[in-house]
Amino acid sequence: MPLLTLKTNRHSSVLYEFKPNDIINTIKSQIGPKGMTNFDRIVLYFHDKRIDDSLTFSQANIFSGSTLIYLIKGDGKTMDESDMIIEMLDLGIPYHKATVALSKSNNNLKQAIRLAQEEDSSLDDSSVFSDDESLSEFIPTPHVEQVTSQFDSSNDYAEEVLSENFKSNESGLN
Repeated sequence: MPLLTLKTNRHSSVLYEFKPNDIINTIKSQIGPKGMTNFDRIVLYFHDKRIDDSLTFSQANIFSGSTLIYLIKGDGKTMDESDMIIEMLDLGIPYHKATVALSKSNNNLKQAIRLAQEEDSSLDDSSVFSDDESLSEFIPTPHVEQVTSQFDSSNDYAEEVLSENFKSNESGLN
């Protein structure tokens, strides 16, 4: 069965098994917190756009390996972080940029929207990766130190010993 990733601001991402011809709305009862009865409060996003949950996964072009963001609207009495992220996503601000902006603005929605909409490189936090980015692509800048000739010769010697050991199958890694 195909799997997709469900991502939220409340806890770690989870894998979800689904059938391509299932209606998207059916997953809400499974991903909602225990005791939740109003599943209309769950809002789903795919590629930072709100999903019409009356469609099937196939109709919404959601296939195995896709990542969905799900957020739970607050009770309507107060605005919590999920409500702010929903508002920012609905304004066209990408999820990772919205969460970074909210964090930098101490959950001040107006300030976060302004921050996220500015073409400010300060939101390009290298510790935050979007779905399109891979951790394997992150290669830190190497720290280069001045190498002494003594180090060079010992390094050459180590390579020579390793080379000889591998040729004679005496790697010492038994």
